[in-house]
Amino acid sequence: MAMEHSIMTDNPTADNHNDDDHPPVDDEPNWEEIVQHDPSRSEVSAFLSARRRRDEANERFATGLDILHDSVQQSMDGLVEIVNTLLNDRATKLYEYEVNLKNDYVHNEKTRANMQAKLEESARAAQGMFANLLMRVAKPGDTMGGGMVSMSGTVRNSENSCNDVNGMNMNNYDTNIDGGDEEPDWNAIMMHEPARSEVPTFLDARSRREAACSRFESAIEEFQTSVGDYAQEVTQAVADVYNSRTTRLDEYEQILKHDYVANDEMRTKMRSEIEESATAAHDMFEELMKRVMQPQLQRSLATGSFTQAVTLGGSP
Repeated sequence: MAMEHSIMTDNPTADNHNDDDHPPVDDEPNWEEIVQHDPSRSEVSAFLSARRRRDEANERFATGLDILHDSVQQSMDGLVEIVNTLLNDRATKLYEYEVNLKNDYVHNEKTRANMQAKLEESARAAQGMFANLLMRVAKPGDTMGGGMVSMSGTVRNSENSCNDVNGMNMNNYDTNIDGGDEEPDWNAIMMHEPARSEVPTFLDARSRREAACSRFESAIEEFQTSVGDYAQEVTQAVADVYNSRTTRLDEYEQILKHDYVANDEMRTKMRSEIEESATAAHDMFEELMKRVMQPQLQRSLATGSFTQAVTLGGSP
């Protein structure tokens, strides 16, 4: 999962050059025009190359932070998955033991009830036999058949009592409980030893196990949340340190951009002033030359007129 760590990519305005002539952050100067003259021709190329490398480094650093955060999260998720697997395996085995114990308790109770019914049946049969013997002693003429019929009736009655002992119908119990979700009648099972002392211990241990599993699940969720927050705090702290180190570089970049623009404007202005000065000097020189040449021309004209006059006056 990708994370944003607030890495500074914009260039803040430098405090020492916060004036109206400072170019906006996103306003790039006309580098092609600036590099037409020295020393900008060599310096600007180095500046732009360094800025490009720093931008690339910022992008690599941001990507690295995302990878760091994801790797930490994946590592923690992997550890949690391992612990969960171990816990689930242990819980599955304990659940199987629980199902087996429940089945054993039900089976033992059913077996005990059957044995108790058979004991009661045997007791009644023995009592009937003993009564028949007493009757035979008292009445020698009685036959064994009558006694056997009485005993058979006693046996048939005992078969009905076998399925209903202490008010609990044992036919309702299955020794293979489906999935262990069906709860037996613990009150009926605990009416006899050793289940009377063992079943409360079993139920208490099962309650403690379920409570422990619930606490573990809550702890795992809290751990995963805390790990995610911790990874975010660590990566954000790294990003803050990186940003604090790059802030001055951003300010220097703005200063250099401002200086390059200001120097180019000054160079253009000085060149214009020099050209204006050269034009003015040239005009002044021409004016001086006119002033110097005008007396000479006047003297030349005067000398020519005098010579012409002399020449004309001396002729016959």
